[in-house]
Amino acid sequence: MALPLEIINRASLAEKNRKVGKPQNLHKWWSRKPITAARAMLLAQLIDDPSSHPDRFPTEDAVRAERERLHRLIARAVEWDEITKPSSALMSALRPLLPDVTVTDPFVGGGSIPLAAAQLGVNSSSSDLNPVAVLLTKALVEAPSRFHNRKPVHPDNINAQLTDWEGSRGLVADVEAYGRWMHS
Repeated sequence: MALPLEIINRASLAEKNRKVGKPQNLHKWWSRKPITAARAMLLAQLIDDPSSHPDRFPTEDAVRAERERLHRLIARAVEWDEITKPSSALMSALRPLLPDVTVTDPFVGGGSIPLAAAQLGVNSSSSDLNPVAVLLTKALVEAPSRFHNRKPVHPDNINAQLTDWEGSRGLVADVEAYGRWMHS
């Protein structure tokens, strides 16, 4: 399946220019790939082209219409704010299209591919010869999912007045508390 390259390029540039709330701010990696482009690439690899299902798309017009629909989904999926809502209509439309596979990345580098897979709800397995790359990927992919919607564990935060620990708020509170502790 072809890709909507102009839209992906714009989203990748917007990701690069984003100053807050992007994983690249965790650590500057020498060859970081845009997560938006990795997400589009994964979608194009994981979603079957409609021409491979002649029973569901018997005519060229039906195939073309389905490809256009898939391109619109990919164009929406590369938008940074759109993909961060797991219960969104976009994710509901994408989930049935994605096979039950594990994406493997043996040279993870900055972690773009496993992070993109995690954002899409696809399992991934990754490694690298560089232990820094492995640690960064664990910090980007494994830690946030492990502590998603959980209360913080730092003693200063356990009895905090905030009761809504939705998403990564508990993890963020812990990272901030331990950062203050290390800094003092």
